[in-house]
Amino acid sequence: MTDGQVVLLGGTFDPVHHGHLTLIRGALVALEASHGVLLVDPGHRHRAAPVASYRDRQELVRRATADDPQLHEAAEIGLGGGLAGAVADLRAGGHEVHVVFGSDSARHLDRWDARNRLAGAHLWAVPRRGDAVGGVDRIDGVGWLAVDVPPVSSTQIRFTVAGGRRPPRTVPAPCRTAVASLYALVPSVDAMAHHA
Repeated sequence: MTDGQVVLLGGTFDPVHHGHLTLIRGALVALEASHGVLLVDPGHRHRAAPVASYRDRQELVRRATADDPQLHEAAEIGLGGGLAGAVADLRAGGHEVHVVFGSDSARHLDRWDARNRLAGAHLWAVPRRGDAVGGVDRIDGVGWLAVDVPPVSSTQIRFTVAGGRRPPRTVPAPCRTAVASLYALVPSVDAMAHHA
């Protein structure tokens, strides 16, 4: 990647979907940035453990971004060390870094004690379409970006596939076969209700 502004989006991407891609592409336009990086988190502190493995989720992100020269999966371009490590590496490479947080993560920013490790990066919250901004735009040091992100849920995608249906069109086409395989064994809501 050449020097310039970079948008960094971390998440579990369990699985990656068009909401994630819309968010980062919209942030690229809004911030006039040249590249977007999706950083797959091994696990999230405010969520249950991911269903698919870390490597499988990285591969899904690679497939979803393969045809877009502006988007990259973090490990594919040599970034590691979590969000703070990626910010430090990008800044050391001469990039101005913008970290964007989707609606789910933004709800926890005011309680996240690791924000100081992102020093030097611009922090942005992006609500989903239909979500109220809540207190996100009032969190000190966090801006708000108006990007029209569709109301897509990785959880709903997992339950759809586990229920024996095909992955919906909200899953990028290059990922649908792998998503069908990876999430077919996840207990569906219906199955869990029958065992309760």
